[in-house]
Amino acid sequence: MTLHIKPATNADIQKLPDICYATIRRCYPTIIGADTVETYTKSGAVPSYFSQNKDTTLCLYSDDQLIGAGTYRDNRVDLMMIHHQMHRSGAGSRLLAALEDILLKTHKRLTLDCFTNNLQAMNFYQKHGWKPVRQFQDEYDIHYTVLEKSTPPA
Repeated sequence: MTLHIKPATNADIQKLPDICYATIRRCYPTIIGADTVETYTKSGAVPSYFSQNKDTTLCLYSDDQLIGAGTYRDNRVDLMMIHHQMHRSGAGSRLLAALEDILLKTHKRLTLDCFTNNLQAMNFYQKHGWKPVRQFQDEYDIHYTVLEKSTPPA
């Protein structure tokens, strides 16, 4: 398996919702509830999000297969999604490192939000040096943890 990362193309933007939906439907019902998952996947938010954020989306490929993407905004990793079949393969680590490299060129402190109950993701980010700094819940009563990572002292 050869992993490579490239900026999103229009063709990628068309394919990414299917990857997201597969992972959301497989992994998120126990985290945010099955009803919330189905409402979200039917809302059109995912294709709209990627269309609006194409210029700040990196796509992750395994050989020639699109397997995930990450977006960034200001000083934050705004979204990371890896096809559930590629979890624990090193793909997420590779994508996170690429996003961090871009953001750390212009920011000393990075941030991201993670579902508090997504223990696999929380452990993943903490393994990569991210520190939980606060929690909040949204209007749908979903709990999030904000994590931060700073540049190492010189």
